[in-house]
Amino acid sequence: RFEGPNSWVALSKILNSILEDLENARSRKTYLIIDALDECTKDADKLLSLVVQKSSAFPSVKWIVSSRNWPSIEKDIDTATQKVGLSLEPNEESVSAAVTTYIRFKVDWLAKRNKYDNNTRVAVERYLLANANGTFLWVSLVCQELAKTSRRKTQKKLAEIPPGLDAFYRRMIDQISNLEDTEDTTLCQRILAIISVVYRPIMLDELAALVDTLERVSSDCEDLEELVRSLVVRCGPVGVGAIRQYGQIWDPVTGQCVSTLWGHGNYVGCVTWSHDATRLASGSSDNTVKIWDPVTGQCMLTLEGHSNRVSSVAWSHDTARLASGSYDKTVKIWDPVAGRCVLTLEGHRYYFRFVAWSDDTTRLASASYDKTVKIWDPATGVNFVTWSYDAARLASASYDKTIKIWDPAIGQYVSRLDGSSHHVNSVACSNDTARQVSGTSDKTVEIQDPATGRCVSTLEGHSYYVNFVAWSDDAAWLASGSGDKTVKIWNPATGQCVSTLRGHDGRVNSVAWSRDAIWLASGSSDKTVKIWNPATGQSYGMSLIRALVLVLLIVHHQKLLTMA
Repeated sequence: RFEGPNSWVALSKILNSILEDLENARSRKTYLIIDALDECTKDADKLLSLVVQKSSAFPSVKWIVSSRNWPSIEKDIDTATQKVGLSLEPNEESVSAAVTTYIRFKVDWLAKRNKYDNNTRVAVERYLLANANGTFLWVSLVCQELAKTSRRKTQKKLAEIPPGLDAFYRRMIDQISNLEDTEDTTLCQRILAIISVVYRPIMLDELAALVDTLERVSSDCEDLEELVRSLVVRCGPVGVGAIRQYGQIWDPVTGQCVSTLWGHGNYVGCVTWSHDATRLASGSSDNTVKIWDPVTGQCMLTLEGHSNRVSSVAWSHDTARLASGSYDKTVKIWDPVAGRCVLTLEGHRYYFRFVAWSDDTTRLASASYDKTVKIWDPATGVNFVTWSYDAARLASASYDKTIKIWDPAIGQYVSRLDGSSHHVNSVACSNDTARQVSGTSDKTVEIQDPATGRCVSTLEGHSYYVNFVAWSDDAAWLASGSGDKTVKIWNPATGQCVSTLRGHDGRVNSVAWSRDAIWLASGSSDKTVKIWNPATGQSYGMSLIRALVLVLLIVHHQKLLTMA
């Protein structure tokens, strides 16, 4: 530890020598990271000046500096000749995605450390995702508590931990109390006092009217904004978090705000009018959808059911249905009169961005950050279709918990298989068309007789949703991929699991047999394709391109065998 009057001189010389060595060695680019510069309590101005100076003197060294957007720091960084700035406030979605990744990492760590069973693991992850509100610190504090909690008491502990940042706010108060300028300390305390007692969130000019010191500079809007911004950064999010928690209705002719709608507990991310203009819907980061009467400004209904922020809402053209897309990777279709969710559509692998109805309300489209657009049947939620081997029939799996067998020549379904208590995610027909198999959200694989619609056998063993099922070409074996990150191989005659293939780090979304059943391929959310030897359980982990090359070689080999 360097202390004393010459500590800065010594450290800066050491750093300069390191930078010179890196530059003279002509090594690859080096990255130096300074995290939380605003928390540097001594000589922060000297450090920042050094970074700005050396960033131009040593072009092979790149600096990554993180800090609260304090005006003093921002002004010094602006003097750097080459820089790229990234502000987190307008990139909320990226921050949220990073927090989600952090949560999953911490839950994996907790599960291994405390030996969680699957139910406990899921409960912890759901609680963190639902209450993090894009805050790393809160997640970190909760995980520290859970690390000290035994497995059997974990769920009880979750119920005792309120969503909030008491520790953070205590630290914030300490920072305010220790400001060098006592006038700023007093001003921050007055701002916090006002924000704590006002009936609703207030605008900048309203805040100036309530705080004497601010009112003196309120005639200069730019000075007022800069002053309050610098103080609010120090005061933390208490003063600013509520500003986006409302919707406003405007007169587009006059540019006047006609009405402000209050009620959401977090950011309002999307709004949409019903087609008859009698209702307005809004989606928020408080995980809810609200339906408003735009004339009275009253909230008519609050729709609860999403476990993460609502990113898009859309009315059907007849106003009989309302769809909402969420960061929980689901689309929900609501009855806007009863306030009830009538259907949940699952299938995207990443956050939703937009949902949109067709004009005749027979189709619903969803766009996601997984780079796909899905078209849904909102009446049934069909999510998977497959042909029979002879192409005479088509089977569809649906979120309405049914499987339908279709005659493609006439476009009508000829039989319907009911009985599943959960969503049907995948369906596959054996090549002899004598049997059919389905994977469901109740973690089971079901073998059915397509002629009678009767369940012949139920295969149990997965600990999470079964996403995909596939028959071997001779129907002697069955493979299933699951959200529990495993592939299982079954003997359909006995209903026994003969092998469990482990190796993926994400849910398994697809499985496929080679024609001779010597190889089995699986695709996962961990961005890999694995080629397995089902006889030995060995996997050949590889990049996607190498895996595709191997698949092509297998197909080519099968063609040669067929020709011979």
